[in-house]
Amino acid sequence: MKDEKIIELLLGTNQSTDNSTRRESTIIACLKSARFLCSNSLLRNDYSNNKITEFVFEKGLYHSNLLAGIVSYLIFLDQVGCVFKPKNALKNIKSSTNKGSELHKALKYFSTLNGAQIQIIRALRNSLLHQFSLATDKHKFVLSIENSPIIIKMPTIKWEGKFNEEREENETTIYISKLIELVESVFQKLLEEKANNNLDLVIHNHNELLAKYTIT
Repeated sequence: MKDEKIIELLLGTNQSTDNSTRRESTIIACLKSARFLCSNSLLRNDYSNNKITEFVFEKGLYHSNLLAGIVSYLIFLDQVGCVFKPKNALKNIKSSTNKGSELHKALKYFSTLNGAQIQIIRALRNSLLHQFSLATDKHKFVLSIENSPIIIKMPTIKWEGKFNEEREENETTIYISKLIELVESVFQKLLEEKANNNLDLVIHNHNELLAKYTIT
């Protein structure tokens, strides 16, 4: 199988049949899960019109679904950084980036966030994935459903990890709709780079890619 076909499989633009076995991308499965849990359409990127069903409210699943959906979006960024890079990546990205996390690479390659913003998203990812928590010694995160033109609002007073002295001025606010929009834009950027023949694989061992990022 050529790199182009592997990329199509991993991006969900072409289903693969290998030895009569249908393979699907776990990267796309993760994205679909994130969209579903955050009440987005499974078929289109409709993250501006979230529709929470009565069932979710009745069962008290609103916050758990939302947090799990955000975690899935952040895992998706990890997957992107593990698997994809632009063909001209070494020309545009400092070599030190290659030593960073996969999420950092994904956002550096496929978004317009600056380094400081990426580090905040990375810190949120670590806090949620490691402990399903919104507070660390360095950040006290607040997830906001309010509309905002920005993704991140930084604290006006640096958080020192002193839980007995909590103040709003210490909070790092993440606007959920903008975070979702960011991750969806990364996926759209991947599709654009593929269409422009500018998308490359980080891992070129096809058996490894199929084992790690596809299911049958």
